Amino acid sequence: MDLLNVDIPAYRQQLDDFAAGLVGAVNTVHQTGTNAAGNTAVDFFDAVGVTARSIDLSATVRADAQAIAAGTPDGAGSYQAGENDVALALGQLRDASQAALGGVSFGTHYGNFVTGIGADVSAAGSSMNAHDSIRSQSDIRRSSVSGVSIDEEMINLMRFQQAFSAAARLITTADEMMQTVVSMV
Repeated sequence: MDLLNVDIPAYRQQLDDFAAGLVGAVNTVHQTGTNAAGNTAVDFFDAVGVTARSIDLSATVRADAQAIAAGTPDGAGSYQAGENDVALALGQLRDASQAALGGVSFGTHYGNFVTGIGADVSAAGSSMNAHDSIRSQSDIRRSSVSGVSIDEEMINLMRFQQAFSAAARLITTADEMMQTVVSMV
């Protein structure tokens, strides 16, 4: 329940923050360049209502790839063929500190995000193993105190197998959901 009510919404918010920060940073750098048509201040991404799920190219760039600005204009404000300083600046955003992400870079934020998900999955697996061990020990103690009825033990075994199977499916579903969330990035 914590996974569904706490963890996944927190992961989604982190991805949305990442997407909004990425869109803002890329658009800021991209607007400094001039495209082949001589236009400046063109957004690369659509900045309206950005979430990790809705991140999209701007309508201008989607309509014409020539709208992408890879370099800055010359002294007269004209397009310079072969200029790539804006493209290089966009590449450097990966390691640059981003205020929108709490002062960490996109690379660091993404690494921390993936590491956090991995740690949470590992903790869930460890918790499952611990609970399974406790259950097994409880069964052993109960059996040693009470008389053994093969029919009753068989019924309990089937019940525990079904409970374990349901728990395993929940963990598998949660893992698939986290993989989907990670693959959105």
